[in-house]
Amino acid sequence: MFSTSVYQAINYLSGRAALLDQRLRSERDADAWQRLPRQRLAALLRHAVGCIPFYRAAAGLRSAHISAENAIESLECFPLLDKELIRSRHEEFRCRVCHHQGVRWNASGGSTGEPLRFLQDRRYRNHNRAAAWHSDMIAGWRPGSPMALIWGGSTDAVALRTVFGALKNRLKNVLWLDSFRMSDSDVVRFVAQMEAARVEFILGYASSLFLAAELLDQKALRPHLPLRGIVASAEPLLPWYRATIERVFNASVFDRYGSREVGLIAYECAEHSGLHVNQIDNHVEVLPDGEIVITNLNNYVMPLIRYRIGDLGVWASGECRCGRVAARLTRVAGRTVDTLRGADGTLVHGEFFTHLFYQVTGVQQFQVVQRGVDQFEIHVAPAAPAGGELERLLQTCRQRLGTEKVSLCPVQRIPVHRSGKHRFVRFEDSAT
Repeated sequence: MFSTSVYQAINYLSGRAALLDQRLRSERDADAWQRLPRQRLAALLRHAVGCIPFYRAAAGLRSAHISAENAIESLECFPLLDKELIRSRHEEFRCRVCHHQGVRWNASGGSTGEPLRFLQDRRYRNHNRAAAWHSDMIAGWRPGSPMALIWGGSTDAVALRTVFGALKNRLKNVLWLDSFRMSDSDVVRFVAQMEAARVEFILGYASSLFLAAELLDQKALRPHLPLRGIVASAEPLLPWYRATIERVFNASVFDRYGSREVGLIAYECAEHSGLHVNQIDNHVEVLPDGEIVITNLNNYVMPLIRYRIGDLGVWASGECRCGRVAARLTRVAGRTVDTLRGADGTLVHGEFFTHLFYQVTGVQQFQVVQRGVDQFEIHVAPAAPAGGELERLLQTCRQRLGTEKVSLCPVQRIPVHRSGKHRFVRFEDSAT
């Protein structure tokens, strides 16, 4: 593959390499890891109340009164944000004096259908890229070493298919497999390409990595790669996903948590004892009900302060044996939108179903579809005969959902979401 010397030189000139060096120097320094985020938080909050119409009105604070010492207390004066609030008052969140700072539009599709569009500046992108490199290195990546990307998403896929995208990947020593196009032949061909390139590192959607591993396992194929690590991102890394990927690819899998709105949030180290929070870029709150709230510290053109990202999490206690001082989340339980409401009003989180289907014979994928108030379908793939095991599972689902209107629907394949990810729970109007 192509030498990355030119690409690395560009990154040094952009300042991203210096940001990476700062992270590597401070990740085990408790004082620095607390001081830097508080300084950044105070600077962001001062900017927000001084330049962003929504925060100027909503927070009731003056810039001069915000300091690194009282940044956390000042943050509590800011209201919680959600997607609908940002959509309805979009123009009030924009900074009108930041448009010269490499501003670009981005969007998060979510699961409700209507995308959230937001602006991000060059400062945000540089910090987020440095954070990604940092977590990649913790997972085994070496700058410039050959890597493979199993990814999708409409925005990413379009960019990667362009001539510029192909050249950029070549400069970075990256092979790419579109997660929307993962036929048996696609996966086998991609593994051959990885072997020829001596790929050392893989990054991909958790479900796409799992499906690729499952396919290879069925064909009794084992990639012969000098892998140093695999990062699974964009979706919950289920226990059997991790086990299957590690067994087939013979490499450790590292979980990663992030989003388009705020970038990298947390990542695993080699101890695999929770997710280290990217505190230098994102201030993370976990509300009493478990909901995760994020304040990104770098995006000044459209700050997202106390943003309800739609996920659930739990803080870890104690220190990690790796010696890094960042706070940890024991787990991210998944999207709050992946919660069904049973016919009797009981809330049933999507993870209830993932644990039911764990190692069910003949089922590689599943999806629970709610149609109306009391009608549910459980789609399973591949279309395996509904034996006693599935019938017992169906009865358990009926009891938990409070209705007999739960049907089993064998299908050949469950399509991925337009984001390229697999969703375990889907809502549809019964009339459609």
